[in-house]
Amino acid sequence: EPAFARIIDEIDEVFGRELGFSAREALSTGELGGTDRIQALTFAMQVGLAAVLRERGVRPAAVIGHSVGEVAACVVSGVFELRQGAAVACYRARGFRSVMGCGAMALVRLPFAEAEQRLTGRTDVVAAISASAESCVISGIT
Repeated sequence: EPAFARIIDEIDEVFGRELGFSAREALSTGELGGTDRIQALTFAMQVGLAAVLRERGVRPAAVIGHSVGEVAACVVSGVFELRQGAAVACYRARGFRSVMGCGAMALVRLPFAEAEQRLTGRTDVVAAISASAESCVISGIT
């Protein structure tokens, strides 16, 4: 899709400078890398797909996102320019690099409050994210 390709080409320079890799190459070869690159590539996919939808006449009434999706939502809604959003996504990716291998996360089928209660007193693991009314993410050191 030309609209998608234009987005990837524009952010590729930012990804190269900030993270030392090419989004176009990673998406073309399927060699996506670790969590750090996946964060940046998730942003790239989201803004790229939004550009395709916009080109086809889709105009959202609202835009929301979670995690790096919040950054993509800021770009799609006009709060950030594309390159600004790419730089923020890269900043998050570098943050992931600094903690990679230092912990683990798991999605569990427990409401957040119940997980929090069950983990009371633990210092190695905590209820970290309320994913839905019936599930949450727990996180801890390895």
